[in-house]
Amino acid sequence: MQEISRPQNHREIMEFYYHLIAGGVRLRLLESVIDFNLPELIGESTLTEAEIIEKLELSPQRAKKWLYLLTTERFLTLCEMKEQNTNGYCLGPVLKVLCDNVDKWWFFKQMDYSWRSVAYENTNAILQGAPITYDVNWPPSTPEDSLLLEEWMHRTALTAITILQKYFPRTKPKTLLDVGGGDSTIACYFAHKYPDLHFTIYNLPEAIKLATQRISKEKLEDRIHLVTGNFLEDESFPLGFDIVLFSRVLCDWPEDVCQKLLTMAYNALNEGGTLIICEPFKELNQDFLLVWEFRYMFWDNFGKAVFKESTLYQRMLTEIGFKDFEFSPVDDEGIYRVLKAKK
Repeated sequence: MQEISRPQNHREIMEFYYHLIAGGVRLRLLESVIDFNLPELIGESTLTEAEIIEKLELSPQRAKKWLYLLTTERFLTLCEMKEQNTNGYCLGPVLKVLCDNVDKWWFFKQMDYSWRSVAYENTNAILQGAPITYDVNWPPSTPEDSLLLEEWMHRTALTAITILQKYFPRTKPKTLLDVGGGDSTIACYFAHKYPDLHFTIYNLPEAIKLATQRISKEKLEDRIHLVTGNFLEDESFPLGFDIVLFSRVLCDWPEDVCQKLLTMAYNALNEGGTLIICEPFKELNQDFLLVWEFRYMFWDNFGKAVFKESTLYQRMLTEIGFKDFEFSPVDDEGIYRVLKAKK
């Protein structure tokens, strides 16, 4: 976390305070943009103030202030409309970053929906034991919950795939166990890339059903084997693998659960095999972690401090018997990093 300098005078105190709460204002502006679906409304065009007010059925007096704030925070940009001899509004740099492709805009809308599900709870009442309006089943136990999770994981898998392929073992492994392998998106990608590599996906029953569909569609039934299991209850994984992969799995669980899973992974590996952990580590991801850990505060099935530093993993792995650690540097492709270790 960035070091906080103690304010030295009244001006600095006021700047500190308003800087702290201004993030909340920007968030509410973003929520309004999402609710009115401004990116779709404006698209590549430019709309006048009057056109936006009419299309969204807004109060003119309030809408003018709203549009002013959206331009101030660069959600929108004032653009010249020469034919009409006036200025209009087009998408600003913030919205261009958030919605420059369909998957990215879907992701941010889902993040916003998930955020709001906890952000407007009565935090004090929740901390005193009040029931939660929108609770989360974790791990997912219904078809609906599983479908939502796996769609999220599928749409966001490209970033994980990008970093994984940069640090994938070059030793020509033959077998890989993908723990919690979702709908098989990552396994299918690497199965096409490495034709001699065989995969086993270990996951909950509902997720296995979704994986079956994708594997069949990709015609990879002879390369990707499916095993139904629950690692919270099971004491071992299938055995005999050159690689055990945890991609965005361990960061959902507290240290004691991770210790158990890493021990199971060690036992599942062949001698000289490689453990791969791919996830957002605590280093250099403070804002990301703050948002997610705040959400987990409301969901009792999640533990405390589930995002971890690489040094914590290395300590656990050393105690289990792993060696030869390799931690990937910060990558411009995304927030995920890769930690590898050998048995």
